[in-house]
Amino acid sequence: MLNIFEGRRILVTGASGGIGLSLTRKMALAGGEILGVGRRPASELPGDFPAITYCQADLAKPDVVGQIIAAADDLDWDTLDYLILNAGTGRYAGIETEDTGSITTAVAVNLAAPVQTVHSFADRLLAAHGKVVLVGSVARNGSAGFPVYAATKAALNGFARSLRSEWQGRIRVQILHPGPTATDIHARAGFNPGWIGKLFLKPADVAEVMARQMAGNRSPVTIGYRRVMRMKETRLLRGGG
Repeated sequence: MLNIFEGRRILVTGASGGIGLSLTRKMALAGGEILGVGRRPASELPGDFPAITYCQADLAKPDVVGQIIAAADDLDWDTLDYLILNAGTGRYAGIETEDTGSITTAVAVNLAAPVQTVHSFADRLLAAHGKVVLVGSVARNGSAGFPVYAATKAALNGFARSLRSEWQGRIRVQILHPGPTATDIHARAGFNPGWIGKLFLKPADVAEVMARQMAGNRSPVTIGYRRVMRMKETRLLRGGG
């Protein structure tokens, strides 16, 4: 099923860690031609980072989309098959204790950058009859302690619904909402999940379910424990270990 990525031009944000890194690995193994965008400098990437083109960029910066466009131009990409907007950030704080800088950063990374990136790559997606995949969160339904993060993910869900209607028959649009996943976003947010963190999903499992969902066009899709377990059962039945 992952052969849908073979020979495809794929741009993925949040590629330097967590779900994005796991997804990038799977797509690279499947033969995708990938431009990965991440916050970490190349010198800080893990030793087993896949052999892809990497663009270090801070999505909180107002001119970041121009930097991403330049990286795509360097590859002579006049078309784009998949635009996967996975990067996200947030802070664990009640709205009364949240600071203005953190609010601005969360809105920039989680909402403004995806909207601007989709806008800037629309022509290339249209030329390839490509697909936009937005990565939201189950927090879109509201999450105590993460009001700003939840608000941006709810807005992203609305953006996806609008694009699906606007681009029907021209560019495919899908939004995937992962459940709690064991990535470093919680530590960066200042949130300690305690013992419940042991129940968080593994990034590689979430990434595999996401990749499989991209073969279809159902949207929105929530990726939680049951969906991950069904994926594992299917893999075992097919002899995949």
